[in-house]
Amino acid sequence: MPVLVDSDVCGRFAVLTITDPYTFDEWQMAVEETLPSFPYVSTAALLVDRRNATAPTKEFVESMVSFFDSHARELHHGRAAIITNDDLGFAMGRMTQLKSETFVPSLTIRTFRDYDAGVLWLTRE
Repeated sequence: MPVLVDSDVCGRFAVLTITDPYTFDEWQMAVEETLPSFPYVSTAALLVDRRNATAPTKEFVESMVSFFDSHARELHHGRAAIITNDDLGFAMGRMTQLKSETFVPSLTIRTFRDYDAGVLWLTRE
């Protein structure tokens, strides 16, 4: 499956691993599975590993932000670290962050090029 739901081995955060090719419906089903999961419910922290996926399109980002808006209650005070490995993926992650700040201000998203830096930000006290 191109979008996998898991958790960090210590249970500190939920993990969404995205691999090409995938659809918005697959992404949405995976996020809907993640939101009620123990790691997310207990920590409100999600690591989105996009290192094996191309950057989402502007339309995909807009669909994600619309999803965030319609799930604002479940995402309240949530934190998500997006890990990417290229400039376009980083830019689209920043776009996701900025657009979500407008529609779901209680959701904090940051984009990283380094996996360990994303984990450190996500797990800091």
